[in-house]
Amino acid sequence: MINVKTLRGLAVAATLILGTEMAIAGDASVLAQRFEATENAVNAKDAKAWAEAMYADNVVVVGEGSQQPIRGLAALLPVMEEIVAGAQSCSIEMNDAVVGAEQASTFATWSCTPVEGEPYQVRALYVWEQQKVGWRVIAEMYGMGNM
Repeated sequence: MINVKTLRGLAVAATLILGTEMAIAGDASVLAQRFEATENAVNAKDAKAWAEAMYADNVVVVGEGSQQPIRGLAALLPVMEEIVAGAQSCSIEMNDAVVGAEQASTFATWSCTPVEGEPYQVRALYVWEQQKVGWRVIAEMYGMGNM
């Protein structure tokens, strides 16, 4: 099971791997805008808009209960379609961000109310890359629960 200590360790590792310029906080508002566009797309039940707002084509996603990473946006899109179909509403809170010139990392908490069942939260670590289309997630690791 992934816990907050593990996620924080991964953020430190990402900072070290991505370079020392990450230690200097940049403007996280553009990442907050990406999360806002994502939240709007999820609540509109538009998985394709969510994908376009957030993920790079070569994204890698792994999380609690995963047997193996999901590699590539084409493989992730069907999962995203299931999520939006089952969600009545979701909100996303960016808990922390470290922004460099070309890479960034963020922690975020998703709070969702499903169409059926009890509300739930998902905490996630995102590694972002500045691309021609703007900031996009190239790696995501998630676990159930809040930060």
